[in-house]
Amino acid sequence: MSGDARLTRLLARIRGPVLDRALSNGADPASSAQLEARAAQLAARPAREELADRIERLVEMACKPPRRPRIELNRAAIRGNADAMRRIAAHLHGPAPVYVRGVATLQRLLTDGTGPVFDAEVPSASLARTLEHASATLRDYAAC
Repeated sequence: MSGDARLTRLLARIRGPVLDRALSNGADPASSAQLEARAAQLAARPAREELADRIERLVEMACKPPRRPRIELNRAAIRGNADAMRRIAAHLHGPAPVYVRGVATLQRLLTDGTGPVFDAEVPSASLARTLEHASATLRDYAAC
């Protein structure tokens, strides 16, 4: 592997949040080397497994009584959407291919501290819409 390819992969990881936003908004991964590298990172089996595990842990945390939280969660929204979150995690764990747009949407959902997973002021319906969109775009890129 060339030094340029390694640098591109490193930059894609460092710029992950920016590239994830672009991918979740429908950017073509083939339009730049960094987008292509980030798409490959997100679609790789280890990243899918990690994302699925994080979704499952969020549901578990939201369904348990709160302890001194290190991270505030929108527990009501997560509990209200637990079935959908479990189905998405199962799909990520499974053998079916996924479209990177849906994976990027989920990645953003789990890292945006102001989004519907973490902000208790955000209604459950907002998380439901985001999960519905992510689920659809995991399976069908055109389902926007």
